[in-house]
Amino acid sequence: MAKYSNEILKDIIVWDIKNWSVALKSWDKVLAQVQPGASALEVGAREGGLSLYFALKGFHVVCSDVESPHVTAQSRHKNHRVQHLVNYAAADATRLPFDDCRFDVVAFKSILGTIGRNDQMDQQAKAISEIYRVLKPGGILLFAENLTGTALHGFFRKMTKWGGYWRYVTIDEMQQFHGRFTQFNYATFGFLSTFGRNEFQRRALHHIDKLIDPILKDHHKYIIFGHARK
Repeated sequence: MAKYSNEILKDIIVWDIKNWSVALKSWDKVLAQVQPGASALEVGAREGGLSLYFALKGFHVVCSDVESPHVTAQSRHKNHRVQHLVNYAAADATRLPFDDCRFDVVAFKSILGTIGRNDQMDQQAKAISEIYRVLKPGGILLFAENLTGTALHGFFRKMTKWGGYWRYVTIDEMQQFHGRFTQFNYATFGFLSTFGRNEFQRRALHHIDKLIDPILKDHHKYIIFGHARK
């Protein structure tokens, strides 16, 4: 795994940094097989963290969200001196405005819940289908998403402002969404860290999550991450 400073990890992952950054170890291994200077797309970028991740590796990146994220993301890329590798686009994940077979790699983190808001599973499936369409043959999707987790997770999520509409996915649904891909590889992580009220608490809980991870079942955890190949 590449060495990332705390500052870079914060700018890539943004929230619940230690637990979600677990995905980077497996992503780094996959991207090591991709030619330098390849094309990448971040879907649902907001602050452009995954675009930064790609650009730091020398990819040419399109940083996209429903509304162009250049206002919220550009300063982050300038701070790390990779702005020359990043372009910005307004792009609805369910109707991506890109040609077929355009990108070598596509990535998203924690976007399916809002795409499927108010129990629209079909929209979540449509977003993955659109990603499949814009990937080149043999292209790679990197994903990290919120799982339904346990009843305890569900109870506390009801107290959040998004808990009433966010549609969390199951492992079976993720496998179903990626049925057209030739490969689908995933892992799961995290149980306690999401309950932290701030990053200090979440960092502390991450250490416990690492200890209990081997004894937890996949469907008890709240993060699924991995890659799929077209």
